[in-house]
Amino acid sequence: MIKDNKMYSVEIIGNTDNVGDPAYNLLLSQNRAEAIYDQLVLNGINPERLSFNGVGETNPLHDNLTDHNRQKNRRVEIIFNKK
Repeated sequence: MIKDNKMYSVEIIGNTDNVGDPAYNLLLSQNRAEAIYDQLVLNGINPERLSFNGVGETNPLHDNLTDHNRQKNRRVEIIFNKK
């Protein structure tokens, strides 16, 4: 899909749950997003179309009260932006 839609840039955002040190979670989320970026580049996506960022635990989809919800908060989001 990314290869076929060259009129879009792609933003990769890494997220974590709130378990652990916030500074560590921020680094973890950045590494998570960068890993996806690296794989996309290895698979032929022009790196000029890609950006990545980690936001740590600042943007949960669910509360972090259960293992199930924390698992859902540990994710990478891919956002398509029209150039």
